[in-house]
Amino acid sequence: MRRLTVAALLAVLLLPPALPAAAAGAEEGEVVVSTWSFVSPGMSEKRGCRLRVVIENKTPVSIGFSGKFRTFLKGVEKDAWFVTTTRIPPKGQTERLYACVIPGDTLELDRTSDYGYPRICEVEGENTSPCPFKLRQVSNLVITGQ
Repeated sequence: MRRLTVAALLAVLLLPPALPAAAAGAEEGEVVVSTWSFVSPGMSEKRGCRLRVVIENKTPVSIGFSGKFRTFLKGVEKDAWFVTTTRIPPKGQTERLYACVIPGDTLELDRTSDYGYPRICEVEGENTSPCPFKLRQVSNLVITGQ
């Protein structure tokens, strides 16, 4: 049986924990979140407002994404959604459709939320904090807070 010296034991205890292999692999790609705000044809802005969200996994591992999004109109918050997915395989995507109060002119991902990106996400079925993957946002709205 091998004995650990005090120096070796301290080195093990004081080193920061390494990312799991799955989490480390997520750094090699990115997750693309595309959002489109639109009004359904033939409906008023207040009745036909929709937000389409597509999450694409371009990492080599399966991921789960969550994030709190808000829209603003002339600086006033109009809507908020908590978008969440689980187990999107590599090269896979998931789509969500949400109703909105009124179309906004700007979109923001709340990066301070304890329940979403970048503070927490799922990599290969395990919650990981902070998220190891890069996020790229695409939208027909102006994106703020990046």
